Amino acid sequence: MIQVGDFIHKNFQVTHPYVGVNLIRKKLISHSAIVVLEEDTNDYLGVLTPLDIVQRQHNLVIDCLIKKPILQYECKVEEALAIMHKHNTEVLPVENHKKFEGLVFKDDLVTSLSSQNTNQGNQLQRNAEEIKKSEKILTAIYNSTHSVRLLVAPDYTILFFNKTAYETTILFQRKKLKIGDNFMNYAKDILKTTDSSLKSVFETALTGEYVIREDEIRHNDSSLWVKTEYNPVYIDNKLIGVSISSRDISERKKNEFLIKKQIDAFKDIVTFQSHEVRRPVANIFGIINSLDRSTLSEKNRELIELLDITTKQLDDIIKAVVTKAYDNSKEEE
Repeated sequence: MIQVGDFIHKNFQVTHPYVGVNLIRKKLISHSAIVVLEEDTNDYLGVLTPLDIVQRQHNLVIDCLIKKPILQYECKVEEALAIMHKHNTEVLPVENHKKFEGLVFKDDLVTSLSSQNTNQGNQLQRNAEEIKKSEKILTAIYNSTHSVRLLVAPDYTILFFNKTAYETTILFQRKKLKIGDNFMNYAKDILKTTDSSLKSVFETALTGEYVIREDEIRHNDSSLWVKTEYNPVYIDNKLIGVSISSRDISERKKNEFLIKKQIDAFKDIVTFQSHEVRRPVANIFGIINSLDRSTLSEKNRELIELLDITTKQLDDIIKAVVTKAYDNSKEEE
């Protein structure tokens, strides 16, 4: 029987409850978990993980702690893994006779079980390879797009970014984008937006709403159109942040403006047809109606009647052309 006592890590990183979260954020990312001890007595208070500070955005360590189960020294590896799976955690504290001993990581337990059971180990290995393969494919997809893509926590901490976002920060700010950085330090250059505008849209996305913006950015004598999408992201029905995707749509906007210009020109033609072409027709009608037909010979009256009919037919044709032109212009819009 394998117990978790065989896998205890005692060389853990330590912090105190009233330390600011920003001071330990980088350390937390590199060590996966930090033990929180009372500052005066060094009594165990809990374990802080990256997921804790995403789920509970507070300034102090003590406010970010999420209560986790404690494994007993004699706990079986299988039981420990079941507890970790139930509570969706990769690391748990261990007690021995009510005294804190250290930390146990899921990866160590999985590796141990793999070595004890060849079939189970092979399956775990295949699963791990599939996961890695899927991660590589997903990363390749994100890095192959020309859109800027990021995952940002509710406190504006960067959780993920793609190659385009990384290259954009180097191009505009001459510094490297890092996981754990504050996104607001890069937002102006990456998304070409203002802090107030971004915060407003970001807060809307945190309420669960999908937001799309199209903004024109002017610089000197040139302009750039950018489309940015803000999509709330959930894990196990818990909001972990906002996915941000931004891309250059200047070419599309240029085509839209060109189409609008063509439509406006078409409308001008329609207006010309409606007013200018029909004016002489109206004059002909006026002349016909002003004639005293009683003084005309029978032949001339027939000619005037024919002229009246023909003019009405011409007026109907002009009306049909104008109506058709207006309908087409509306369809183009």
